[in-house]
Amino acid sequence: MGYEVRPQKLRIPSGWNISYSSFSNINLQDYIDEPDNREIWLFEGNEDIFQIQKDNILIDLGWYPMYDPEGTYRIEVVKNLDWIKSECTFSDQDKDKIVNKIEEYLFYYSPYQPLELKLEPIPAWVGWEVKYNRFFEFNEANEHMALLYLSDKLLLLENSYHKAKIELGWFPKHSPYGIYRLSIFWAEQEWWFDSLDKEEIIDHLEEIMLSYSYVHNQSSGFCTKRNNELSLSLNNTRTKISGYEQ
Repeated sequence: MGYEVRPQKLRIPSGWNISYSSFSNINLQDYIDEPDNREIWLFEGNEDIFQIQKDNILIDLGWYPMYDPEGTYRIEVVKNLDWIKSECTFSDQDKDKIVNKIEEYLFYYSPYQPLELKLEPIPAWVGWEVKYNRFFEFNEANEHMALLYLSDKLLLLENSYHKAKIELGWFPKHSPYGIYRLSIFWAEQEWWFDSLDKEEIIDHLEEIMLSYSYVHNQSSGFCTKRNNELSLSLNNTRTKISGYEQ
């Protein structure tokens, strides 16, 4: 492929489980005039792009009609797997509107979140459940609140298939001299990575999520094999970041 395919980032509240995803940074609207671009349309232009669920609510995203440049993204929200009577639907070719609408549904069916803060967008990838999420986005308008919310428990993701767990925290918590720590727990081992750069943390989070993935869709352009070692990119060099054995 002549482009970098990466998972779509979403603001995902606590409690949601990503059951399926090939949702990427590709915007099909950019390829409407390229109906013969087989790679793009096979990869993203199908009926099974993204599925996320919480309790009895399921949010499903696809492109309809499948592989048709004249089609649209369509979101469907169902309760108790009742596909005959949807809770709500939304269709559009504009991917930004689709992302915003998915996030709107995620928060509508989620517990309370602080109204003044938005969650940080994180990679949305198959097999991972957001157990809790208090990883907030800060800007000039609300940076005075940052230390209050920078705790040692910002984000917890679990992958039941691989029995892996990812934790993100700020250490020491609430300290102006703290640092982000991203930890992965797998097979009775812990690896971690520390950084003050939030974007670097999110990039490594994405790589970890992909490393502990499995093939769900053969046309997926992301990860086709499970990688049992945590391998991160530091200064353009791939390095195994080791912590300690329990």
